[in-house]
Amino acid sequence: MKILKNVKDCRATYREILLGYTYLEKENLYVKHFDESDLGKLEVFYAKCEKKLRKLGIESTKEKLDFLKKEDYWSEDEENSYTNAKYALTDAHTFAETLQAKEQKEKFQATIIEKSEELQEIGEKRREVLYPTIETFCDKVLNEHYVRMALYKDEKLSEPYFTEEEFSDISYVDLSELVKEYNKVIESFTDDNLKRIAVNGFFLNSFLMSDGDPVKFYGKNVLEMTTYQMNLFGKGRFYKSILEEGKNPPDLLYDQINENGLDPIVSFYDLAHAQIKTERQQANARAKRGR
Repeated sequence: MKILKNVKDCRATYREILLGYTYLEKENLYVKHFDESDLGKLEVFYAKCEKKLRKLGIESTKEKLDFLKKEDYWSEDEENSYTNAKYALTDAHTFAETLQAKEQKEKFQATIIEKSEELQEIGEKRREVLYPTIETFCDKVLNEHYVRMALYKDEKLSEPYFTEEEFSDISYVDLSELVKEYNKVIESFTDDNLKRIAVNGFFLNSFLMSDGDPVKFYGKNVLEMTTYQMNLFGKGRFYKSILEEGKNPPDLLYDQINENGLDPIVSFYDLAHAQIKTERQQANARAKRGR
């Protein structure tokens, strides 16, 4: 998982968000950032895939699990172990991001590796008995379709990198490599990384001048904006609302970005939001008592 650690990293990723694509120099191709229309096309594609598989008699994951449990091929305890392993790994990653000291982060990596190995082990057993299902098949095909729709030869995103025929002829090895590269690209645009970008002065200063208007901020129609652009704008609104309440991060947090990263600033805003919420609840309670 890629973490934007400093202002330089954030500026580079912010630039890609503004452009609406990521350029891969080694491969000389452009990876498009999807808008809502693109995601709608993919939903339609998934629905067609699901309909086709149902006609062929393929079951959904839930239907298959119900059958496997009934026939004692996969127990409720095994499914709970799989679910718990997923949550444990997610919680481990979340906790790791709250650690400030580099030594603590490095030490906790052993726990993350352990949880990851536990999930991988039970996940492989689960896939062996479960595959194929509508979700496992359609998700795989959809991921490949994602890649084909995202790759372009030009920065205007007008010339697809592959035609449908060319893409269908790609070897499994080459396709796996493309999927891997695509996944590396989108790692930069996680919700946590968007928060890290949004607390930077270079973003907030521009945002505060846009009067809360995404069209004014990005200079284009809302329907043309990518999901990353819209999500980042939402972060800006959140942080603006806190600043308007007089809650400003100490300069010291910005001075220590090189040592501690941007997470302490993100945490400040989260704590400030919780404080504002508590203060309002207390004010409302006092107002009710005063009636």
